[in-house]
Amino acid sequence: MRGLRHDDGPFDSGAACAPEVSVHDPRLPPPLQSGRRRGSSPGLLTRILAVAVGTIVLIGAVAISFVVFVIVLTALLVIGLYVWWKTRHFRRQLAEQLNAQRPDRPRGETIEGEVIHKSDSDPPQR
Repeated sequence: MRGLRHDDGPFDSGAACAPEVSVHDPRLPPPLQSGRRRGSSPGLLTRILAVAVGTIVLIGAVAISFVVFVIVLTALLVIGLYVWWKTRHFRRQLAEQLNAQRPDRPRGETIEGEVIHKSDSDPPQR
């Protein structure tokens, strides 16, 4: 059993004080090893893949946005047509009531014609 020091807490394993050990625990997966040094730029293939993946993601996002826009627009159109169709009788009754309240407004057929005023100063026509 290990002796407790004054800075050891109940949950302190003492790993912070131990020197770093490079031995790998066989129960864990092997650590990832990067061949790049710190500060070096990614290779050409990595950059090309990054641009390709970014382009595909952008195109996919635009396509999904377009599909969502079309679905919402279609839903609004269907709802609008439904409301318009269901209120047609109400609108017709409202128009008839408004026309009945205005007796001075002529109703019925409109006869179109041309009015010619004859004055004494006009020369006679043949």
